[in-house]
Amino acid sequence: MFYSFKFKTKLQIFSVLLISIFHPLFADGYVSIIGARNQGDHIFESGNKYPNLSGIKGGSRITYARNFNYGGFQLGFYHNKFLVTMKYTTTGWYINPGDSRDEDFVMGSISTEKGTKFAPERFTLYDTAHTYTGTVNFADGHTRSSMKEYGGDAFMRYYFGKATPDPFSINSGFFASLGVRYKFFKYYLYDVIQFIDSKPVYYGPIGLGLSYSHTMVEFPLGLGYLFSFKNISIEPSVHILYAYNKARDFHYQRALNFLSSNSGLGFLVNFEFFYKLPQYDSLFRIGYYAHRQFTRGGFTTKGGLTLNDMLSNYQGAFRDYIDTKEAGIEVAYIKKFYLEPKKTE
Repeated sequence: MFYSFKFKTKLQIFSVLLISIFHPLFADGYVSIIGARNQGDHIFESGNKYPNLSGIKGGSRITYARNFNYGGFQLGFYHNKFLVTMKYTTTGWYINPGDSRDEDFVMGSISTEKGTKFAPERFTLYDTAHTYTGTVNFADGHTRSSMKEYGGDAFMRYYFGKATPDPFSINSGFFASLGVRYKFFKYYLYDVIQFIDSKPVYYGPIGLGLSYSHTMVEFPLGLGYLFSFKNISIEPSVHILYAYNKARDFHYQRALNFLSSNSGLGFLVNFEFFYKLPQYDSLFRIGYYAHRQFTRGGFTTKGGLTLNDMLSNYQGAFRDYIDTKEAGIEVAYIKKFYLEPKKTE
């Protein structure tokens, strides 16, 4: 939580600096109000196909549903060939993102571990948030979820040829884009219905499950194309991104923390449609996005009630994967405003 607060503060300072720098340099700008719907999954997995020092040949998987509405606003400043945008979005409060799932499994000869899912240098993509397949659950918990999220991003674009960043222009062409994206979310999993393959088999409620805090920082770099005619603009873009994650997974029943640090590649695809209302200096925007993030790293444990859990605190880091697969629709109303041009002597 301290990490997320520290980075959030830095992002706010960075945004204020951008505004103060670009306000006198950029001729015009816009502000937009955003409403959106997100659908997808965020999965935390760890395991080993071959026996470790404890003789265990298995792992665990926690699937966090990411089905929710959110809102926010965006500022844009543009001049000549450059565009700078800053966006803030949030769910506003704790919401129900859908039911989640906590699985513990064993692995056998047919089990697979798909650690590398996206390798742009080899033009390969395995479009799944799951790492381990061919597993058999010995414990399976289905839970209700409560989640809150907020985040922001800042992008800079450069337009080539006849294309311009003015949203009311009718010029077309390519643009290059780079930026930074930040997001923090926290889940509570509760009302857990648990299956345990024991003797006898147990199936029933166990109450509170876990809490999960996640901080994400991404650095996207990409290309897009702006196609404009009359009052309509269409803008597809693709970004390759490098992601860094920090997560804390606290299991209430075991009083055990899993502290994770991961990094890896991903991508962000956008397809946006604009309808211009020049008489009102306004636009309507509807956009589709697809976001993928495939990261790997390690986690350490802290706390615990049983001897094995407490001993795990001193066994170093365990390999894990944190993957996100989601898509959504954004709708926005955009209003143009005019800045005073920079005065020159």
